[in-house]
Order: sequence, then C-alpha cells, then structure tokens
Amino acid sequence: MDRMLTAKQYTNLIERPEAWALAETKISKIVEQICKDIVGSELSFNQLVSELAAWNDELSQPDISSLKKYWLPDNYSADKQSVRWCLALDELPFAPFYDERIAKLRGQHIFASIIKPQTPLSLLVDGESDNPVSGFIFHLSRCGSTLVSNCLTASPTHTVLSEAHFLTQLLLDNSLNDELKITVLQALMCSFGKKLIVKLNAWDLAFYTLLMKAFPETPVVIIIREPGEILVSHQKSAGIHMVPNGLTKVPPHWPEASNDSLNEYQAKVLSHLMGIAKQYVQSSRVKIVDYAQLPMAIENIISPHFGITLSASEIVHMKQLAKVYSKNTELQFKSDSKEKQQQFEQKFSADLKLSLLEMYQGLGVLAKQAAG
Repeated sequence: MDRMLTAKQYTNLIERPEAWALAETKISKIVEQICKDIVGSELSFNQLVSELAAWNDELSQPDISSLKKYWLPDNYSADKQSVRWCLALDELPFAPFYDERIAKLRGQHIFASIIKPQTPLSLLVDGESDNPVSGFIFHLSRCGSTLVSNCLTASPTHTVLSEAHFLTQLLLDNSLNDELKITVLQALMCSFGKKLIVKLNAWDLAFYTLLMKAFPETPVVIIIREPGEILVSHQKSAGIHMVPNGLTKVPPHWPEASNDSLNEYQAKVLSHLMGIAKQYVQSSRVKIVDYAQLPMAIENIISPHFGITLSASEIVHMKQLAKVYSKNTELQFKSDSKEKQQQFEQKFSADLKLSLLEMYQGLGVLAKQAAG
C-alpha cells in the first residue's frame, strides 16, 4: 500500500507532542471564531464541544432540504424513532461497508466527529419521494455480494450503500407500520444526491415485498451460492444471523433455534432464505446470479440490469477490485470453493445436504426458466 508519510515522518509526529499541543491550540481558536461568526455565541472550544455533545442527544428540527445538502444518514434509533446524520463535505471514502465509509468520513473532518444531529422521523414524512435506487442486491450471505458492491463503486454516477446499519434497523423496527417505513425509506434514499445501488443484509430478504412497494420500478439481483460453501464459511466465522439469538431483533417468521445443533440451525436459516428467494425468482425485475458466475456477471449481467454503463477505464478499475478479497482489499483473492465443498461433505448430515442442494438446484432451474 502506497503511503503519503514516510516512517521517519510518522516517528517525528510521535516524538514531538508539543507540536500537536500547539496545533490543537490553533485549531481551538479557529473553531471558537467560527462559532462566534455562525452561532453568534462566544464559547471556548471545550464549552462548544460540551454543548454540542448535549445537543447531539436531543432531537432537532432543521430544514430537511438544507440537511440533505451536506448530511448523510448514519444511524436509526428505534427507541427515539430518529435518524442520526453525518456531515459529508467530501465524497464517501471507499470501504466495503457503508458504516465503515461513514466512520472514515467522520475521521476526516473534526466537525463531522463532534456534530451528530438526530432528527425525528416526522421530519422525513413530507420529503421527496422520487426513486433514486437503480438496483437492489439481495443475497444468501457469503455469496460474493460484497465483491459485487465493491466493483460497482467503479461507477462514478452511483453511490453504493452496502449493508447500512440504519437501513436494516429501520426495517426491523416492529413499532413502525409498513406505510411509515416506506415513506421514510423513500426520503432517506433521496438524501444521497446520486443514483444508488443498495446491497442489503442477508436477513433483509425477509423485507423484499416491503422494499418493492417502496421502490416499485427498481430492478433486483439475488446472489446465490452452493449451500455447502456458504455453511462452511459460517463455520469459520458465523454471521450474526447464523447464531441462535444473534439478531437482537428478528424479521417476521424467522427460524427459531429450538433444540437444533449449530449445524442444523444454520442449515435451517439458509433453507429459510432460499425459500424466500424462490417466491420471487421468476419476477421480471429479478436476476438470479450464482457465485460461480462472478466476477464476469458484474459486467455482463448485473451492470446492464441496473442500467449502469461503465467506460473502459471504469471496467479496468472494476476488474482490479475483483482480484482482491472483498472484505480485505489488501490481500489477493484465492478461490477456496473446492475445500469448502469437501468440508461440507464431512461436517453435515446426508439429509441436510440433500435438502439444501435440492433447494439450491431448484432456484437455478427457476432462474433459467424465467430467463427464457
């Protein structure tokens, strides 16, 4: 990885803390002057930070059109039924997941780290309702969906929203009716100022119908994978939805653990997700993409389905992203599908393997029928 600072320069920063103290004093004076000019109040830097921290816990009512010019949704609180916002003076920096991108953005600007306004959902009810979403990416988990969303960041005309915490928390809030969720979702998606590609969490597949009502013209990709490879991946490091009671809030009709072993529970969750996908696989707006088709399918199937046109240089950039691990882009990717399939044979019962493979193969058959 190319670095802007040399090791010696970094060491100098560590060895000269007095320089940091001087810089902090200068920054404090600048912030105090800004506070006086904008707020009309003479506060010391420490007083300002303390006041902002207090106001950050309150619900604010700014003009929504002004808010959307410079702020992006960061978090949703079910307790307060409120949205927290992050100051976005620059483009979102690259990271595999939206929350990581927001964290990087906060680290780039002092004001983004100390001003964190919260607004009630009522502020969004009368907002814009245009459809800015070019495509939804659903998946069964560990299927290459993060590879897809990473590669689609090559499009300069789109913002990729990958497994945003605020979105899934809003969907999981059972105290909100579907009508309000749809209105708020539409308003929040309009706050990005660009067309969006939205990759959801695996369990958000349970909210497919609601999301389609909110965005009735948006095309969909559902990414699947040979079930043994998915389950072996979760054996190494289980996603929270693959652990009994891992999700603090669960989608409707989510499988219960009962007396299942971990293998049985994970197979039950995967079967549940494939069952949901089966209901929608033959819709004209849906494309089923198998992990085995990646990364070529990103350029040949997914991008055209979402109406994304990439230049030659953008395609080159996309292909470079496909050569590294999606969740650790400093490492070169190496396929381990065969090893996962072998472990699946060893660790899971014959009945579970047969049942899951039949569902997976059935999805493939339905997808081919839908494709004509």
